[in-house]
Amino acid sequence: MKIYILSNQKLVKNTLPNLEPYVTCKRHICYIWSMHGLFEVENEKIYNVTINDQPSIKTLIGAFPATIDKSEFIRENESYQVAPRTYSDYIKIVSHKLTNTSNLEWVFEYKDNVIHNNYFQLPNNVNYESYYNEILTFLQL
Repeated sequence: MKIYILSNQKLVKNTLPNLEPYVTCKRHICYIWSMHGLFEVENEKIYNVTINDQPSIKTLIGAFPATIDKSEFIRENESYQVAPRTYSDYIKIVSHKLTNTSNLEWVFEYKDNVIHNNYFQLPNNVNYESYYNEILTFLQL
């Protein structure tokens, strides 16, 4: 599940330098959009991806308007070829955690070295309300 804090671009610019000690993972992913569906390339392997789309939920986290999206990109079998006429997105993903044991990550996606997207990520089977305080702590760094 992804939790998007709306209108947080100014907040992100002010908070980003303070997040450096909390970086837990950096990786690169390429999404390939083709006539035959979506593919994900990571570590030199190509995977077919299906999207389990779910309705989003509008809510407040503290004073911040938020959208909760429980949709999932599900990796399926490994693929060995991609049809021609594709569009590719090359994305660098940087994840941050307040503690090593937390399920909550603040994820930043970079495209061409510019922040393209950011969201809080939790497993879908977790109750997001129990992470409000941790999200607010992140936002106040």
